[in-house]
Amino acid sequence: MIKSIRGGKREGAGRKALGKDKRISRSITIKKELLDEIKIKYNQKTLSYVIEDALIEYLKK
Repeated sequence: MIKSIRGGKREGAGRKALGKDKRISRSITIKKELLDEIKIKYNQKTLSYVIEDALIEYLKK
C-alpha cells in the first residue's frame, strides 16, 4: 500500500487579505453600448473603479 503524502499550510499561499476596505462581489447587467463607451473613455481604469466612482458621485447628490 502506497501512502499518500500531502503538503501542509504554506506561508504566503492563497488569496491575500483584503484589509480594512472589504469588497463584495455582485453580478450586474449593462448595455453593450454603455460598456463600450466606458472602455473607450476610461481605458486605463478598471470597470469596478469607474462604477464605484460614479456611484459615490451619484450618492453625493
